[in-house]
Amino acid sequence: MRNPLESSCGRFIAYTYFSGEGNMAADATTTEGTNTGRRRLTGKVVSNKMEKSATVSVERLVKHPRYHKYIKRQKTYMVHDEANSAQPGDLVVIEESRPLSRRKRWVIVESNA
Repeated sequence: MRNPLESSCGRFIAYTYFSGEGNMAADATTTEGTNTGRRRLTGKVVSNKMEKSATVSVERLVKHPRYHKYIKRQKTYMVHDEANSAQPGDLVVIEESRPLSRRKRWVIVESNA
């Protein structure tokens, strides 16, 4: 007879049962807050010369595989700016969205100017 914790491939599976109030399982199922499952990035506005659009540059640090030094990498995103409020140099938070045009898949959520 097989062990009930053993799966079909022979590995053991750990089952955790939660009971009672105030546990993490109940907290994980609540939908409070703004967690939409979409990525959010913080960047700097580079250009706003288009109507309802802006270009945002996002920097990230990447560790060099051999020399273990952190290198700055940057990427620019075309973002949707409904209010045309973003000015070059502003720090903004952008969020993924559905495709709005050929190159725009991000929307400005917050402006920290």
